[in-house]
Amino acid sequence: MENIELFLNNKRLNKKEIAQKKSILSSKFTSLICTLENKCNIKCIMCGVWRDSWSIPQKIYHEIVNILPYLEHVIWLGGEVFLSPYFADLLDKTKEYPFLEQRINTNALLITEVWAEKLFQNNIELICSIDGATKETYEHIRRGGRFEDLIRALDIIKEMKIKKYNKEFSLRMNVVVMRSNYLELEKIMDFAKEYNFENVQLIGIQGEDSPEHIFTDNPENKQILKQLENIVERLRHKSRQYNINLLNCLPIHNPVCNLEREIKSSEEVKNNEAGKDLFCYLPWQQLLIEPYGYVKFGCWCEEPIGNIMDKSIDEIWNSEIAQLYRRKIAAGDYKSICSMKCRAEDIPEELRIVNEFDKRHGDKVIL
Repeated sequence: MENIELFLNNKRLNKKEIAQKKSILSSKFTSLICTLENKCNIKCIMCGVWRDSWSIPQKIYHEIVNILPYLEHVIWLGGEVFLSPYFADLLDKTKEYPFLEQRINTNALLITEVWAEKLFQNNIELICSIDGATKETYEHIRRGGRFEDLIRALDIIKEMKIKKYNKEFSLRMNVVVMRSNYLELEKIMDFAKEYNFENVQLIGIQGEDSPEHIFTDNPENKQILKQLENIVERLRHKSRQYNINLLNCLPIHNPVCNLEREIKSSEEVKNNEAGKDLFCYLPWQQLLIEPYGYVKFGCWCEEPIGNIMDKSIDEIWNSEIAQLYRRKIAAGDYKSICSMKCRAEDIPEELRIVNEFDKRHGDKVIL
């Protein structure tokens, strides 16, 4: 009960401070995106994270534990999160907080029965990065990863889903689409059905200098993109047939990336009295901890508001630049501080709003 009271009291205060457009907050943030590790157990051809080695310091781990009672959702990032010495303990602690929703980004290769047991005790969306449905393609892209290890881990999860039914546990497959795998996407959708994935998200490869990059205007790529449009259409048909939610974030024909089914629509945002007319709510609701300790409000923010290697999370939450973000957004002067992507409205409005607790739990508790 004490944890529930802490959560609800903070939620009330946070809503009040948003409505008042305060720049110095007494409420805690309610959303955390946290990079636990840069270390990774594989060396993907489209990723350079594995080249570095960084972990959150122990003091920050303890600060995160202290903030857990106030959070309504958290995203754990790597490297590979299952390499973090703190992650098992974090999963044990998070099950104490009934309103906490978690997402975990992983390559899934290190999941054992022990890990699966911990996962299924929580409200979790497990986001597995899988870029091939065959051994040859998978191991070409995810260098150092064994396809057999992936199947073993997915079999454990599949069996656990049957054994320990948990409607709050879900699976998403992230697929980075590139030259080596775009012709295998239909097989990947079949693979997703076999292992009970509820969501499949397609993401275009980054870095135009990569030989795997297919989202440029050269003649060869134009032919590939034409093929890809037809493939995606077939994927839509399969997704409906398999009852899988297809999240298309490919940069072709300017698709709308329906990232999260529970994120509020723009109309709902406009009707929200708390913080009415705010361009972005993140400075009142969220912190993002990046590799090497840099802290921002969101993925698209250009200016860090602090570094956990120098200051505590509480100090960063109300740092001078954090206050400046809030003041400028409250005054409608966000164009002088927010990122070009947000200012140009390339980032949909609903992605600048943290998911609202009220929408999901309003019928269960009274705020």
